[in-house]
Amino acid sequence: MKRAVIVGCGNIAAVHAAVLTAQKDTELVGVADIHFEKAQDYAERFHTKPYASLEEMIEKEQPDVLHVCILLLLELLPPFSKNSV
Repeated sequence: MKRAVIVGCGNIAAVHAAVLTAQKDTELVGVADIHFEKAQDYAERFHTKPYASLEEMIEKEQPDVLHVCILLLLELLPPFSKNSV
């Protein structure tokens, strides 16, 4: 089973979350957003764990797959590139 996480809980993330939760070989294990209340809403909606920090989510969940649903990708590269995600 692949472990997937999503960073960014805007509108497009709902599409990613729906697809991930429909997969038989993938588990959505966390969602992160700098606006924690958005992550909490998504976590409740898609039965997963909310995070306010990408780094904490990567460290705790050890995902195989990271869905980046934000516009500022370059700011986020260092934390997950070190973890082979």
